[in-house]
Amino acid sequence: MATPVVVTTRVLVEVRLAVPGFHAWPEAPQDSPIGFLASKHRHTFHIRARIAVAHQDRDLEFIMLKRQIHGHLESSCVRAPSGGFEFGSMSCEMLATELLHYLRNCGFRVTEVGVSEDNEFEGIVQVG
Repeated sequence: MATPVVVTTRVLVEVRLAVPGFHAWPEAPQDSPIGFLASKHRHTFHIRARIAVAHQDRDLEFIMLKRQIHGHLESSCVRAPSGGFEFGSMSCEMLATELLHYLRNCGFRVTEVGVSEDNEFEGIVQVG
């Protein structure tokens, strides 16, 4: 009889949300094809957070985490007249870092946060 294979696993959950927002890169080289990034421009920012959980039966409820992330954005960011969030000169990486620290300070075992522009270009921050 074959010996059963023991596999060590780690259980993670991932929450995703998308929010409209604006940002700019003031230091963008003006004399280059990306000079336009110095001006405020709009994206749909796709946010995802991976959190380690202790077990597989709703150790963390997805809906509550998603609401907490959105609530944090509501309380910490100015809203543009059009309804989008004003992220100023924050890059995707900066926003991901800020969200990772916020969630860790709330007690979540966050392992990774990613923020993308229009689901194309993503800045990822990992713990460790």
